[in-house]
Amino acid sequence: MHSQNISIRKAKIVLKRIGHITNRLEARAKARVELDNHIKKIKKKPSDKKFNKLNLLINSVMNEEINLAKCNVIETQRVKDLKEIIRLMHKKHDLMETKLDELKKESEECQKIKKMNERRERALETKMKRKIDKEMAKKIEILEEKYKEYKKSGSLSKTELNKIKKRIDKLKISIHLK
Repeated sequence: MHSQNISIRKAKIVLKRIGHITNRLEARAKARVELDNHIKKIKKKPSDKKFNKLNLLINSVMNEEINLAKCNVIETQRVKDLKEIIRLMHKKHDLMETKLDELKKESEECQKIKKMNERRERALETKMKRKIDKEMAKKIEILEEKYKEYKKSGSLSKTELNKIKKRIDKLKISIHLK
């Protein structure tokens, strides 16, 4: 009976360790899936928020790999392999952070250029509108002089003169002269 108690205790210890390893394997798998899913989201539509979360997910995956490597049950070669994988992941992570910084700088520069182009475009539109309005104002002055000539000459009826005057007034309103 005493030997059975020892066997049961050993079995409990082994089962407990297997449970810990299983939990760590599941946590690692979950972290990897979350990372993969997030990378897919970034590929579809990148944003600063998503890139910031990427660092957290990469760190999570690396931590799960480290936790798994800490298990005493895993054979030595597997531990070496995992350490090498972790080292490579750290290296990739550093490269990704560098690339992310470069992309952020490019994005900021593009935003600055875009804003500058929009300001130039608005300034050009304003300049063109002023030029057109000036030209229209000159033409309206010419029309008003012609109107006065017709009015003095009496060659047109009052209704025709009124129509011309209304058209001139509408033109003035359209370019904001009144």
